[in-house]
Amino acid sequence: METRSQILRLRQEGLSSREVAAQLGNVSHYGVLYTERRANATQAIFNRPHEETISRDVAVNRIIDEAIVANRNATIQSIRARLQTAGYERSEEQIRRRIHHTGRRYVRTKYAQTISIVNQQKRLRFREFVINSQEYFYNHIFVDETMILINDTNRFEWRFRDERPRKRPRFAHPKGLWLFGGISRRGATGFSIYQKEHRNEKVTYCEMIGQVIYPFMKSRYNMNCHLVQDNAKMHTANYTKHFLQRLGIRRHFFPPQSPDFNPIEKIWRALKAYLRQLNPRTLFELKKGILDFHKNELNVQLCNTVIDDARRNILRAVDGLNHEGESPTNELYRN
Repeated sequence: METRSQILRLRQEGLSSREVAAQLGNVSHYGVLYTERRANATQAIFNRPHEETISRDVAVNRIIDEAIVANRNATIQSIRARLQTAGYERSEEQIRRRIHHTGRRYVRTKYAQTISIVNQQKRLRFREFVINSQEYFYNHIFVDETMILINDTNRFEWRFRDERPRKRPRFAHPKGLWLFGGISRRGATGFSIYQKEHRNEKVTYCEMIGQVIYPFMKSRYNMNCHLVQDNAKMHTANYTKHFLQRLGIRRHFFPPQSPDFNPIEKIWRALKAYLRQLNPRTLFELKKGILDFHKNELNVQLCNTVIDDARRNILRAVDGLNHEGESPTNELYRN
């Protein structure tokens, strides 16, 4: 628009169209003539208003909107086929412009584990049991296992708002450790730490129960307690069932897809946050960081705090959903 104003001003000063073009340098002789003719015809130097046709094509827009509402993964090709069936011929580019006009963009979806309808009902029944029995988990030991990789602890970095995230190298077979342990109102059990390559199966699981859980039960509870597990296959296997019966261990299970009900999940999160600060580079450093966390951070107060939080999550799940955050969701884990 600034160039058009200069053209008109120079022409009013008496310069020829060729002289104006030579002086400005960024417009041709014919461009000067076209600008002058348009200004005389429209009495304006602005662009002509674009005639909007997208919003007026109501029938086509309705079919496109119905296709997207029915299937949010609908492709441009499938929407075009739907329009052709209804007697409308539009190119893929025309359809894409119409969709963008509504404010939609075709973007990559994010994977998330979600709680099924069946398991939402099981979560509700478990909540009802906790309420009716006034259960505060004073005689329960919550156990679980987790895997920690050496190159998986530093997932966060500082960057500017519009800066693209850097890609971290991913190793085909990263080194790491399996970790098993439990917590209770009376503190934490010991940790069983073993190599990631070691198979995590029912026999190994029972060995870890015998090494770290059973001695804790005898010394702290005199076996007057319950072992609380999730529904992993090695937890529910007949081999595990008979092994625990021989030791006199009573077991309870959380409903499936309920990590928000299990307080030890928060311990694993706290441990991984602790390791991110240390940023271990070797298995020795990783193991040392885990043991330091167990010794210096994992105390009775922290155990009781996460158990209270888990019980609060159970009571808040009035619809069977995950209520860890500000709003309920059917996702297993909250960021």
